[in-house]
Amino acid sequence: MRVRAAITKTKKEATLPLRASVVNAIRSILPDAAMPFEYIFRGKLPRIPTMKRDLKKADIAFMDEAKRRVDLHALRETFCTNLSATGVYPRVAMELMRHRDIRQTMRTYTDTSRLPVIEAVAGLPSLSIPPLHDSIRQISAVG
Repeated sequence: MRVRAAITKTKKEATLPLRASVVNAIRSILPDAAMPFEYIFRGKLPRIPTMKRDLKKADIAFMDEAKRRVDLHALRETFCTNLSATGVYPRVAMELMRHRDIRQTMRTYTDTSRLPVIEAVAGLPSLSIPPLHDSIRQISAVG
């Protein structure tokens, strides 16, 4: 997917890979005669008031008890957090997020409460000390 420079935060054109399932979903809603260079989402992303009305109809809170909002930035945070949680290199996540600074990617857009920290610690190699042989114990006891 190509993102025009005029609408990116960095003011640089970006080309982003899409999963095959996303490409197929997009193709399913496009007219048969659609050309690759045509806009896909122009005028189709809802503004916050529209999103709030839609969420209310779906009985989904716009903001939860932890003050987390359902908005485009929340979707970006979910995307970035999922990249981190699945082991994507931070620099790759930064590129996919189109950030200029890795700190923005890692601090602002990564929800650390959703990272698999327990699994990460469980996956570390054991640091246990192997048992001493009886001959070494005897030498230690004598010396």
